[in-house]
Amino acid sequence: MVFQVRLALLNAERRLEDSQCLPLSELQQWLQLSYEIETKYFDAKREATEKQLRAAKEMVRFHR
Repeated sequence: MVFQVRLALLNAERRLEDSQCLPLSELQQWLQLSYEIETKYFDAKREATEKQLRAAKEMVRFHR
């Protein structure tokens, strides 16, 4: 899914660079999908990092 979105965005970018009109609604849909995917990825990474931080704090507290 991520690959398809990136490919579509690259194609849209090329079309814009080649001065071909790209319907704004089409571009907006791809950008929205890209944003949603990146947000899910960021949230998952943040959650994993926070879990790791909690575990590290617990280890420090346990070893005092």
